Amino acid sequence: EESAIQISISADLTKKLEQSRNPLIRYRELLISVASGDEILPIEKAKLNRYRETHSITREEHERMLEEYGWSKIDYSNGYRKSDISGNFSEYEKIIGKELSGGQITETGKSILRKVRKKLGIDPQKHLLALKKLGWSYEDFELGYKEINPNSEALVKGELGREEKMVIDNLKHRTSIVSLL
Repeated sequence: EESAIQISISADLTKKLEQSRNPLIRYRELLISVASGDEILPIEKAKLNRYRETHSITREEHERMLEEYGWSKIDYSNGYRKSDISGNFSEYEKIIGKELSGGQITETGKSILRKVRKKLGIDPQKHLLALKKLGWSYEDFELGYKEINPNSEALVKGELGREEKMVIDNLKHRTSIVSLL
């Protein structure tokens, strides 16, 4: 009885080793594991890209496998399948977009968004996805304003409008206050 278990384990390990020798099979397994849900995180896409580059898996092979699992190129690029995103997420995107449109968010605004997320059933990952689509990082959101690179081309050329200059002045003021603390 013990030898039958050992034979079974040995056969299973042999099969896994044979599969691991074929990078295309391993890539398919990796893709299945990340594409089985309704979203693929940027870190997961980065790992898949690195694996593809390391093992010379072509873009065509990648896209063919994506299609097999119901992902379009656009959905993969966005990080979520459009068909899987609820109407609630679309509504949340509109609300958060309005709230962040001024380049900053107050504690009251954050509180309102928390309540909206709870009401609409928006999980933290979808909140982060909405932020990313709007060009905000989690850190920007927590700070309450969108970090602006003061060395940006528009600033150097003097092409910023009055509002943008006010935001940058406000950021410089905040930075000087923080440095005093």
